[in-house]
Amino acid sequence: MADYNQYRNRQREVCKGLTTQGREARQNLVMNLRQRKKEIRALALPWPAKKILLSEAVAASIIELRTLKSSTQKTRQAHFPQNLRTWVAERAAEGDARAAAQLRGWRYADQRNQRRLEATLEANALHLGPATDEEKADWSEFTEQRLAAQQRAENLAGQIATARIWTINRTTGDVSYTLNGKLSVIDRGRRVTVLNQNEAAIVFGLEMAVQKYGSRIACSGGDDWKRQVVKVAVQNGIFVEFTDPEMRDALYQHQLVANPLQVKAARLHALEARLQNENMGGMLFTNEADVQLLLSCLQSAAHSQEMLQILKSSQEPEPKANVGGNLTVAVVNAQDGQQSFWVSIDDGNRKHVLERVEQVRQSAQWALRDRIKAPSHEREGR
Repeated sequence: MADYNQYRNRQREVCKGLTTQGREARQNLVMNLRQRKKEIRALALPWPAKKILLSEAVAASIIELRTLKSSTQKTRQAHFPQNLRTWVAERAAEGDARAAAQLRGWRYADQRNQRRLEATLEANALHLGPATDEEKADWSEFTEQRLAAQQRAENLAGQIATARIWTINRTTGDVSYTLNGKLSVIDRGRRVTVLNQNEAAIVFGLEMAVQKYGSRIACSGGDDWKRQVVKVAVQNGIFVEFTDPEMRDALYQHQLVANPLQVKAARLHALEARLQNENMGGMLFTNEADVQLLLSCLQSAAHSQEMLQILKSSQEPEPKANVGGNLTVAVVNAQDGQQSFWVSIDDGNRKHVLERVEQVRQSAQWALRDRIKAPSHEREGR
């Protein structure tokens, strides 16, 4: 166990370092895009020409970010620590006598436990239990699903990387893009149009819209289009707030069927993206759960929930509260009675808040991975 803990801690440190490198690389790409936009807007060119250059810059940034995300995930997966049984099996295959003895001990213990269980079962009854196949007991089915999801993400990144400019309208500044050789997306400056329901095309269009307009997106199209857009946004972890109430409800319903820890990690990742990409002046939240999640990264969840309830019920014209000197949250009351939340973070504390969100996200991911590891008798201290 001491050898395994040393190995696992070493691999976790490697993964943390890879995460930090990926975050810094992402921040550099985002800052480069901002600087490029400023340079383009400062050029002495007509607006249609600037639209073309801005669209090209955003498209190139999306491809770079997707490629970076895919490569970082692949590298982390290669260095992620194995579960205890797999690690011991590999040591046994290398000739380690202690590991071989441990494998025999586990096998004998499983057999004894199975015999004891069978001896206590009632004869005239229905008994339900897990599959007896050893491979399934060792979570190989989940591993296959995870590898399939990883392969799917890599294929998607590869398709997005094929995005090429098809035509440029020099009069209007509209830029049309192809993916996999098929006309898929048109950037019209104030509108991004997706021409087919291919997943890569929707991801490319959504990410272009988020880069250009921010996370709040107005989506128009048929019901089939809207359902597909919501599904793709959830599957690919794209943080977006739709102005359409039905799309917001559909987004919530899609998230309900996912693993709670996985949803939490995805929402925290989305918060990281917002902290990195959005205006330093503040961020608007229409979902109270997202605000509470952000606050709970800096203080207890119970305290965060209590604070929001006090702010929501306050009779003051502009109720607001400060959280540990790091950020201020204020309630925005709309004329229709809907309440939103405005969060402003001091420039000097944004890095600290971002680090806290990242730490909580990593904890959620570790908890998710621990939940799907080997059976309980193989875990530390049990």
